[in-house]
Amino acid sequence: MPFTTRLVLPAVALLAAWVTLPAQAQEFAPLKKLDTDGDGSVSLAEAEVAAKSQFASLDQSHDGSVSEAEFLAARQQLFRLADSNGDGLLARAELRSRLMAARQ
Repeated sequence: MPFTTRLVLPAVALLAAWVTLPAQAQEFAPLKKLDTDGDGSVSLAEAEVAAKSQFASLDQSHDGSVSEAEFLAARQQLFRLADSNGDGLLARAELRSRLMAARQ
């Protein structure tokens, strides 16, 4: 499967789910960020730009692929961000707080 197709298909699935939600649920900040032209919808071009940007942030070696080490490093960074007290454990409140912050 071509690179672009692998990136775009999940984005399209996310967008398809999003448009079926009630209007109040559609005020989801990450999707609003994808709508770079502010027209109230996310075009395929906008989704592709976001997917390529996300991939580039994971591909720290800039070799056109994401290694297991690069992927795990990104996940570990997310864990450290959520672990607000630095104890190496995620309490329910820490996880909820991080998820809420990500939605804004």
